[in-house]
Amino acid sequence: MNTAISLAAMLFKAQDLEPTPYFANARAVMAPNFKPGVNGMKFSIAKMITMTTICLVSLATGAPAFANDACSDATLRGDYASTVSGQLFHADGTAEDRQGLVNTHFDGRGYFTQTDYVLNTLNGVTSPTPGPIDPVSGFQNEESGTYHVNPDCTGNLTIHFASPPVPGATGAVIQLFFVLGSHGNWMRTVVVSVTPPSVVNNDITGFTLHSEGSRLGQHN
Repeated sequence: MNTAISLAAMLFKAQDLEPTPYFANARAVMAPNFKPGVNGMKFSIAKMITMTTICLVSLATGAPAFANDACSDATLRGDYASTVSGQLFHADGTAEDRQGLVNTHFDGRGYFTQTDYVLNTLNGVTSPTPGPIDPVSGFQNEESGTYHVNPDCTGNLTIHFASPPVPGATGAVIQLFFVLGSHGNWMRTVVVSVTPPSVVNNDITGFTLHSEGSRLGQHN
């Protein structure tokens, strides 16, 4: 900062300089009809000094020319439509393909609810994931969870699925990392943890599950 101010001060002193033959000759070449004079030269130098000083001060203070808005939980708000795809790998060597659709509502305060329709394909047989079904849409419901958005627009969320109809049983839990773009208008996720319902043997050895979604009503 001190260096920039010193440079600016040196430039301002240039206002007291008389025009030199070099400047006068250059001006005559660029504008033959211009009559060189002390006042005209001072005006041109003053304009140059003003612009240079603004640049130096900006560099010294580290002020960015363009700044991105920081994200927060409030950035992720409203209804989002997403597609889901990927695979689950089991201990017996089989791979289970998954693909589906998700409709999620984020409240802007770290909580969400969602419905989905996900198909599982294992050994050539395709079936929907089990769970409570909405009688109108046919989508699986009773899914909810929490999320957190970091200032750099990355974040994490946890989905809790409905418990199986067995006393004391707990539902599946999936954890994801995500990134937001276009001021929260689109969202990309990747699954980082899968916990099956407590009544199911957890033989999952790996997974490659992800989703892509956008806020309803937005054109990206």
